[in-house]
Amino acid sequence: MVSKFGPDTKPFPRTYVPPEITTFFTDPEAFRLLNRACTKCHGLERVDTVRKAADAWRVTLVDMRERGAQLSDQELEQLVEWLARVWGTNEDK
Repeated sequence: MVSKFGPDTKPFPRTYVPPEITTFFTDPEAFRLLNRACTKCHGLERVDTVRKAADAWRVTLVDMRERGAQLSDQELEQLVEWLARVWGTNEDK
């Protein structure tokens, strides 16, 4: 617990307001971004074994960006939409 939430850890940015997205990723575009932004620190198996709703993916991606993942706000939101659609919980289906 202390390693993730202790006094020396970076707090979650509470001021992040997700921008509205109007263009959506295709599978190849999303995989290119995942490979560029995520695989510098871990393999894609950490992503493709998880099922989350959009809000949970957003929390994860904002946290990863704070840890060094190179994602713009637009890329982050497009990736959130794609991950929720492709690797989401399917609660609304």
